[in-house]
Amino acid sequence: MAEAIDSGPVDPADIDQEEIDHEHPDVTGGWLRPAVFVTGLRTDLERAATRKDYASVGSQVDLRFSVLHWYEMILSAGYAVGIESGRKAGHEWMISLKIM
Repeated sequence: MAEAIDSGPVDPADIDQEEIDHEHPDVTGGWLRPAVFVTGLRTDLERAATRKDYASVGSQVDLRFSVLHWYEMILSAGYAVGIESGRKAGHEWMISLKIM
């Protein structure tokens, strides 16, 4: 029968610890995808007096990356202009982060 031997408190300096490897970054890049889009809409096709035309033009950039090697993310940023009957009706900025 084996007996347990109590050697007293353990000195943390005596414990063999594996060094942390910093050669692999915690954030890695994936890809960068640009996009351009154009949309249009025409209402009341039968009646010219009440017909309206709407459009939008914009662009967006998506950056896919991962954090800590297991959290895939997509950071998107974009800008669009709205057009109503040939005139600028407004504009929008957009930014989003998708965590997968």
